[in-house]
Amino acid sequence: MARTDDTLAGRAKRGGGLTSEALAAVLGVSSRTVARWLAGSSSPGGFTYSLLRIADGDMEAALAAAVDRARAEHPDGRGRNKPPGGG
Repeated sequence: MARTDDTLAGRAKRGGGLTSEALAAVLGVSSRTVARWLAGSSSPGGFTYSLLRIADGDMEAALAAAVDRARAEHPDGRGRNKPPGGG
């Protein structure tokens, strides 16, 4: 199991000088979820993962994760803002 300081959430918490409760509030998740991340028993996903990567100073990885997620959610290439027919 990962140590708290070795997790993405742990680095964001420490870097922001936040308590676990404050990190949970900022990210819109429960304190229990943050505790699981810090313990290394689960990992953040989706948008939360991207936010934590940005907070960790890894914009490139955050953008790559966002692109991968968008491709998985919209395999036909049409996003929310793109009308049918190519617009």
